[in-house]
Amino acid sequence: MTHDDHQISGKVILLTGASSGIGEHLAGVLAARGARLAVAARRVALLEQLVGRLSAAGATVLPV
Repeated sequence: MTHDDHQISGKVILLTGASSGIGEHLAGVLAARGARLAVAARRVALLEQLVGRLSAAGATVLPV
């Protein structure tokens, strides 16, 4: 399997469970590869922290 950033760049991805663990890590990886993210989680405060970090790094992230 190859890692081709062009397959993800610019796509909109809905990611659940994004406030911690695998979801949080995956959000960072996808954002770094140019995906636009809609992220959801039950822990709103942690989700807002994630959105702040990713947005500050230049990612397009929408908490839902």
